[in-house]
Amino acid sequence: MTTGFDASVPDRGDLRGALGTLGNRLAALAARDLSGLGLPSGDSVTGVVVCAAGDDALDGDFAVAMVAPEVAIPVAVVRGGRLPGWVGPTTVVVVVALARTDDRCRHVLDAAVSAGADVVVITADPDFASVAVVAGARVCALDPSDVAPRLLPGVVLMPLLGVFEAIGVFPGAGGVVSAAFAVAASVTLECGATPVGRNRPETATLARRIGRTLPLVYGADGVPGFAAKWWKSAVNQSAKLPAFADGVPSMTYSEFSMFGQAGDLTRQVFTMVLLRAPRDVEGTLAAGQLDRFEDQFREVVADVSTITTEARGVAAYLDLAIRGQWVAVELANLAGVDPSTVSIMDDFWTTSD
Repeated sequence: MTTGFDASVPDRGDLRGALGTLGNRLAALAARDLSGLGLPSGDSVTGVVVCAAGDDALDGDFAVAMVAPEVAIPVAVVRGGRLPGWVGPTTVVVVVALARTDDRCRHVLDAAVSAGADVVVITADPDFASVAVVAGARVCALDPSDVAPRLLPGVVLMPLLGVFEAIGVFPGAGGVVSAAFAVAASVTLECGATPVGRNRPETATLARRIGRTLPLVYGADGVPGFAAKWWKSAVNQSAKLPAFADGVPSMTYSEFSMFGQAGDLTRQVFTMVLLRAPRDVEGTLAAGQLDRFEDQFREVVADVSTITTEARGVAAYLDLAIRGQWVAVELANLAGVDPSTVSIMDDFWTTSD
């Protein structure tokens, strides 16, 4: 295993380069004017459904979690092909098709149009955009470069929050989002720094500590927990490794018990990564439980590492999720694999189609 970043390892899609420009990319997406879509707003909207799957849904989960407690209408994420029974003419259905366009996307588009809903399609696929226009949907078209070589944290979040603001379920979203760009830019600069001797970015050091083990990523239910899902997906796709993520206290009701009898095995296989946020963000119960995790699990995992953010809201989510994406890239580099291509998925989906 190499001891630092190896520029000879292939990165055919230049994922490191895409991560380096992510802050600017997110700012450009957030600045888009959606007024031309003619979206309904105010009391005419009685429900919102975000239809997404895979990485498309990760930002969606976070966006809906931010909005749902603040409004008196249902706001939900649907990953499958079936819409809730309450979808109708006063519902806004947002179909996200960035990471991959498939039959599920087309099915929910048809179902939403048939139900009489106002449909917004967020896509970088010109063919699907054309299908959506013919079906009567409003299209927020992104450039294919926005999802090249792969979807990254925040790329779905920016246009989705813009839609939420336009229909009146998240007033002031633009201001909340703009405050996060400085954090995203700072994290990008920090994580992308070239290692010099023993001076490495925190993410590169953590990748070396994880090494050949498998990461278990935990954070408080909410912002850190959603970011943990990005870590899992990023490690799966970039490093081509199993990884696992969950929220706290959610995992203490079930997953917590899996460490009961196989300590000799888990100590060789797993590294635990804790994503921490300010205690008022984590909540009293989750913060107290996470404080005990290192002592609780020290004997049954190879290592326990902690990544901390002082940010809140969108900024905290981007801070933690972007760090996870960089850790995954560094793990791929250490293993000598291309972080930007996922040929097994491409082959599988080509065969499925």
